[in-house]
Amino acid sequence: MSKSATGSAGVSADQGPPLVVFIHGLRKKREQMLPMSRVVAKQTGWEVHSLAYPSTQQPLRHLAKGVAEQVKSLAHAQQPVYAVTHSMGGIVLRHMMELPDQGGINWQGCVLIGPPNQGSRAARTMSRIPLIKRIFRQIYGQAGLELAAEVASRQMPWPDVPHPCGIIAGTKSFSWKSPISWLTTILRILPGPADGTILVKETRLEGADAFTTIHCNHSLLPSDPRIPLLVVQFLQHGSFESKPEGRAHAS
Repeated sequence: MSKSATGSAGVSADQGPPLVVFIHGLRKKREQMLPMSRVVAKQTGWEVHSLAYPSTQQPLRHLAKGVAEQVKSLAHAQQPVYAVTHSMGGIVLRHMMELPDQGGINWQGCVLIGPPNQGSRAARTMSRIPLIKRIFRQIYGQAGLELAAEVASRQMPWPDVPHPCGIIAGTKSFSWKSPISWLTTILRILPGPADGTILVKETRLEGADAFTTIHCNHSLLPSDPRIPLLVVQFLQHGSFESKPEGRAHAS
């Protein structure tokens, strides 16, 4: 039974089952998160919703406000809410934390899948290559440019996430199904372990409660059948430790 159901972590049993919201990444759609959300719903019996938002059309702070309004409209008074995000969805979640009263949402934790918590070296490099940067800006919009910004030059660091927070990073650098991994491989712009889009070290966040890696490409993480099992394990127990042998490892 989950901490939320038992009344620990500041959540009482009479608040009913938690709500889990799934937030997709840059240039993706809510449908990408639906298979994972269905598994989580079946395994936990909790309420789930996969959200949609215009990821390439607004700055991160505006996106965060719109997503927060969606979540608030779905959650009843004081219902415990968890977030499961992919890629930039995790950064949108972080920006939601700086809204007044954290958007009026009773956040209880999150799982971030392939999040560019330290920004994105790949985005930064592609946004500067003369033959690519114009196309990059047209495709990825203002939010993509924010991911490409130098972390050290930010005047205001991105906010923290709701805790407990678990992070899942991918380690498969190349996939024929991921065109961006073709570029990062050809241009050799991701030195070190990476998922073809984000370096493993870029997914890390100081203060995170759990971290694990899985051999999967960035674009394919939401559809990998191992991911929802890890998500359920963390949502219910606050760790990734109980997992199929040999499929993922904590670090």
